[in-house]
Amino acid sequence: MRLSLNSKSGNTRSKDIELQKVALMPLEFLNPGDCADIEEVTGEPGWVGRLAELGVSTGSRVLVVRAGSPCLIELRGVRLSLRSGLRTQIMVRPIARADTAIFPAS
Repeated sequence: MRLSLNSKSGNTRSKDIELQKVALMPLEFLNPGDCADIEEVTGEPGWVGRLAELGVSTGSRVLVVRAGSPCLIELRGVRLSLRSGLRTQIMVRPIARADTAIFPAS
C-alpha cells in the first residue's frame, strides 16, 4: 500500500506502509510477555468445554507468563498452567505488546 502525504507547500512525498496480517499460530509459539487473542480451540469436545469453563475460549486475550512445558498463561485475571499437548490446540493471533496494558503488572 502506498500513502501520499501532501504538505501546505504543495510538495508530495510518498511513504510505503506495510500492512501485515498476523497469521494464526499455536499458543506454544509465543514467548514470555507475548499477548494474543484466542481465535480457535480444537480437540476433544470434553477438553474444549473444560477449557471454555476456565476462560480459554474464542475472543479471550491471553498473556504468556512462562513458556515451556508446562507453560503458565494469564487470562481474565487468572493464571493457568497448560501442558504441551493443549498448547498446540489453542490457536491465537498475536497482538502488539503496546496493547498489553489491560494486564496489570504482577
